[in-house]
Amino acid sequence: MKHVPCCFVVLMFVASSNAQVSIKAAGSSWVCSLMNDMFTSGGTGEYSCNGAQAAESQFDSNTIDMWASVSHKKQEGVTTIGLLGVPLAFGFNMQGISAIVLDLNVLVKIFLGDISNWKHPDLAALNPSQAFPNSTINLVFSNTSDSLNDIRKYLASSPAWPHGAGSGWPAGLPGTWYTTEQQFLDSLSNTAGSFGFSAFNDLLVNKISFAVLNTEDGTALPGWEDLKEAVEHYESEDGVVIQENDHGYPIIGITYLLYRTDNPKLCAITDFIYKALISGKGTGFARHYMTGLSDNVLNMGFAMLHHPSCVGSASSLTSEVNLRLMDNNLMEIVNSLGVQMNDKDESLFLTHGVNPTNDGTIYLGYKDSPWNSMSTYLSIPLAIQTLDLVVNFQLDVVSMELEINHVRAILTKNITTWLDPRLSEKSTYVKKLNVPVVLVADASLTNLNAALRELSLSKITPDVILPSNTDVVAYIKSTPGAVAFIPTSVSSAAGLTRVNPLNEGELYDTAAAMEHSLEELQFDEEYRRVVPGEHDDVYPFYDMIFFYVKLDVLDPTNACGRGHVALLEGSINEEGQELLNHHFGLVSVATYVPVKT
Repeated sequence: MKHVPCCFVVLMFVASSNAQVSIKAAGSSWVCSLMNDMFTSGGTGEYSCNGAQAAESQFDSNTIDMWASVSHKKQEGVTTIGLLGVPLAFGFNMQGISAIVLDLNVLVKIFLGDISNWKHPDLAALNPSQAFPNSTINLVFSNTSDSLNDIRKYLASSPAWPHGAGSGWPAGLPGTWYTTEQQFLDSLSNTAGSFGFSAFNDLLVNKISFAVLNTEDGTALPGWEDLKEAVEHYESEDGVVIQENDHGYPIIGITYLLYRTDNPKLCAITDFIYKALISGKGTGFARHYMTGLSDNVLNMGFAMLHHPSCVGSASSLTSEVNLRLMDNNLMEIVNSLGVQMNDKDESLFLTHGVNPTNDGTIYLGYKDSPWNSMSTYLSIPLAIQTLDLVVNFQLDVVSMELEINHVRAILTKNITTWLDPRLSEKSTYVKKLNVPVVLVADASLTNLNAALRELSLSKITPDVILPSNTDVVAYIKSTPGAVAFIPTSVSSAAGLTRVNPLNEGELYDTAAAMEHSLEELQFDEEYRRVVPGEHDDVYPFYDMIFFYVKLDVLDPTNACGRGHVALLEGSINEEGQELLNHHFGLVSVATYVPVKT
């Protein structure tokens, strides 16, 4: 039976027999892992990652049911749905260098061949702290790349690019071409001095370093925050995604799903795409380093999916709760509460969500979640997750101490080496570490941004960005001087050296400070939200975790409301809070505020 989130604005009813229909799909390599995951987790069928161009002929000859294209196609009897945005990034291979900054002007010069050596003054100007090698920049490309047109369009936004936008790559430019995308990625991964572009997720999967882009708004990362900012104002005209944005990450390729309305499998296909669009309204694509599009585009997609022949009765709906997470760091909490996360037969349909929508969903998010400022959402405090600042000192010590002002100086790059006298005079351990400070973060930047917020610091770009907390821990362990913010539950298990911040020479009394802050949590009746207490002695590295739920769905007389109330009550009751207290770094807080669901 089809899983449909309760109270969603656009309803789609699909017969249960659709689950038995096998869909054959092919197209862009951008969405290979995502499509395979979706077929594995609920859809029946297969996806061939042969590239959008190769799959077009298959779609035209009716040998596949669905085509994942990187461009819109207007054709009688064919529906084109804008599904998601894929950040396109520039990968490089230089020993000892894992992060660089580039801008449009330098990129144009590189691809034209005007900058052909890594030790070029224009590169040095953008990266003053990097020691580039005196070696050739080896440009590499893939003949089957789905990224060519979007990269060329971005380069064409510079008057210095003489080839304009268009289809394919201009002839006569330098570079080595490979037959397949994987051959290209292998070359980029294994050849020193190489440089090329691909989907961001492909670079991460193949452990290829990528560049941060310097734009008019500052540096932009192909990560979640800058992606959502970029797609926020996208529009849809007859199904075509209009990419109009002046902020966020500047190079995002659009993936469309195309199908024929006379296909006998029509209802199974629309069922599959509907589920994909639901994921796109939140962060269901985030673990693949992609983003759903704006609500305007997605709602157009929902409307285009409506086909009279696929409408069934209301009894085909299941009663379920749709819980979405702000990011993967919250998965541990969901596990600790015993929430079932399989979206096939269980009553809970779980996706990862961040954008407020009108579908009656419960969200699990942090203190700075957008729903905390919306009067139509009830916020219920669940827990505090403490963060540890960890470092590799190559010494068998559990913890060390640093003044909080020195931590600020490290984060703002005012302290760049562990031999800085401001550090060494406070710790005997620091004197033994003659290496630079390397700030590391996971791709969501959630932990780092939480610490920056509590320290009243602006957004910064880490030296190294890795896919997950697991990768961050591995990097810290292998890199002397590397430092990162990770959840206490993760650092405790990893055996890393923890930095204890000092407040004017005194250690924070973490437990007491948290207790004082929590006792002053207030429930604002007018705006239906929690107002945390404020204390100078509160341990500075933490994030508060909330349930956010739309007020008008908390009605226990209907199936939707029963599921929502059961989940909330099961989390904030004594048993749920006891589960939370068993996790390192999780301080249960719901009992401090008398909120009744």
